[in-house]
Amino acid sequence: MRKTIFTILLLSISAMSAWAYQKEKIYINSGGKQRNILVYTPDELPAGSPLFITTHGMGGNSENQAEHDRMYELVDTAKFVMVYPRADGDYWDISGTTDQNFIIKVIDEMATRYKIDRKRVYWSGFSMGSMLLFIA
Repeated sequence: MRKTIFTILLLSISAMSAWAYQKEKIYINSGGKQRNILVYTPDELPAGSPLFITTHGMGGNSENQAEHDRMYELVDTAKFVMVYPRADGDYWDISGTTDQNFIIKVIDEMATRYKIDRKRVYWSGFSMGSMLLFIA
């Protein structure tokens, strides 16, 4: 009986800590505007960890992109910083440099806050968010 209770307790603790991460919204000034990003970090993040950025599609936002791709669930086991930037409005600036400059500011901010490895920055996007990546 004790062994069963101990096993259940151990499994419960393991399940609760399966996704041990912190979630926060960070505001960054870019091009004279206050922009925001949704950031997920593991509870323990070694210096020199990679950064993964995912940009949402037209009409989307950082919260629904996170809900759909769920990449943040991997930050604790793989030890990386996951960032979901938000467009300024319904779409990304794919004909100018406004959002390219924003992403550069995001990388700079993550390097300052979390000591990420600038040589291990990865970026993916959904729909129009991938177009921003394509032109960068």
